[in-house]
Amino acid sequence: MRSGMRGAARRPGGNQNGHTKDGVMELMASGICDQSRLRHILCMMEQRRDLYNSDVMFLDRMSSRLDEKESRLRRENDEMRRAMGMQGVPTPGGLPARTLVDDSALDTLLERQRSRSRDAADGRGPAARRTRRAVFWRGSS
Repeated sequence: MRSGMRGAARRPGGNQNGHTKDGVMELMASGICDQSRLRHILCMMEQRRDLYNSDVMFLDRMSSRLDEKESRLRRENDEMRRAMGMQGVPTPGGLPARTLVDDSALDTLLERQRSRSRDAADGRGPAARRTRRAVFWRGSS
């Protein structure tokens, strides 16, 4: 291997720096990073091939990002429960609540979806615009 290819160097002995297939699957489920790269890494792990240094560093960064996000959401959840007086009330099923999308992002996504469905119902969506353009160019007959 060339010494100038930093990302192409492989870890000796198949060291994956403690990362497992389950950890990669959890990152994929979180949706916070590049899905195609995670699929590639998972494929390499399933084939028992060595991971590139850049892939191991990517997994390290994404795992720490996921941990930070989970701890931030857990703190926010605890603060909200304290403010609502629900500190001792268990979550449904007795499991800790885990949300990877915060409320503002979810509201934005839902509003965008509602806007698209309203546009489609009013005849202002992309399909309606294409139809109007086609009629204009062909002439209305």
